[in-house]
Amino acid sequence: MPLGLSAAAILGAGGFAVTVAARERASAEEAVALARSVAAARVEAVGPGAVDTSAELATELAAELQRERARVAELEAQVAELEAELSVSQTERLDREMQWLDFTSAVATLDIDTPGGEFARELLSEEPGLLESEEPPDPAVVARAERSAEMQRVLRALLAAEWVEGIDLIDIGRLSDEGWIGPVVFRMLDDRGRLSGSLMAQRMRLEGSKSGRVVTIVLEEGEERHEGVGTPFRGGFRRILLPGIDPVPFIEGLPELFTEKDARGELDDGLWDARRIVRELCFLLDEDATGDVYRVRHIGAVRGTVMHDVHLEVRNRTGQTRRHLFADSMRVSWGERGVIVELEDGVTMRGDSRAPFLEGRYRIFLPRARREAWAAASIPGLSPPPSALPVEAGG
Repeated sequence: MPLGLSAAAILGAGGFAVTVAARERASAEEAVALARSVAAARVEAVGPGAVDTSAELATELAAELQRERARVAELEAQVAELEAELSVSQTERLDREMQWLDFTSAVATLDIDTPGGEFARELLSEEPGLLESEEPPDPAVVARAERSAEMQRVLRALLAAEWVEGIDLIDIGRLSDEGWIGPVVFRMLDDRGRLSGSLMAQRMRLEGSKSGRVVTIVLEEGEERHEGVGTPFRGGFRRILLPGIDPVPFIEGLPELFTEKDARGELDDGLWDARRIVRELCFLLDEDATGDVYRVRHIGAVRGTVMHDVHLEVRNRTGQTRRHLFADSMRVSWGERGVIVELEDGVTMRGDSRAPFLEGRYRIFLPRARREAWAAASIPGLSPPPSALPVEAGG
């Protein structure tokens, strides 16, 4: 295999080769079917009484059929070989991704506060007097490093205990005195536990809601990587909502990463009735359903055109629940045809397994939505609020 090819090029070439071989195999199978049809047509043309005199024709067609069968077998062998090469290429890509994660984790552990490091020490080794005054490590720095390592163990244990399987913490960085820790590295896993990408951020903090039983991982100044290609967080933030989780163990085990105030209480602007919006959306989504049925179960707060702390249930047409969608925020907007519902910074939950949205977003397209019905329902993003806050006397 030529050197210097990217993982994407290798996978693309392997997939193309498998496709070409499969098409050739299909063509060969069509040729076999055609040969059989020709034989039947020729026998029918000469009439039943002439079948015994067509031994030469039968021999010719049998030989042709044998050649086509051999060709099919050859193409099947090529397909199997190409599929094996494609599997190897995928494994090599995953290995390179893991090596990159290991490298970034190693870089994060470097002591960047000491310019030059060991190289400077070697240059100064001829002047011992310059190093005699070196002070012992600051106990506060040592304690902070030990606490950071402990926090990594605690967070990994808490995520494992809550069956959060879509992300795996690789490195947590160093604790800051400003309520965050970093740089952090998560690897992303698919539903079979295989590496599908990674999340890297300079800072991480946590939010929790005891009433809503939600823990949110907030990543700042980072990117999401897939197959070596990084996509920066939109707006510089990425929020990963973990619903159905009691935040108390997280707050007790990682108090440095939580703020004292409850951010959820400051989100609602008081201009919307969240319960009414839930009822209207359930009716509108059910009316537009062509496949899966989306049911809005909860909206925690509304501010402007954005709905926060959202829970949607996805059912099939027989009423069986397939999965749950939990999002930090939800927006509804007009599309070229119908309506678009966009969830941001959330997770898909199947059973006890939770996986974050790809690139932080989950979109629901409703091309059959009736514009007049959605406009009349007074939904944030499509209509102005039905009422404003009451003005106090003398205000």
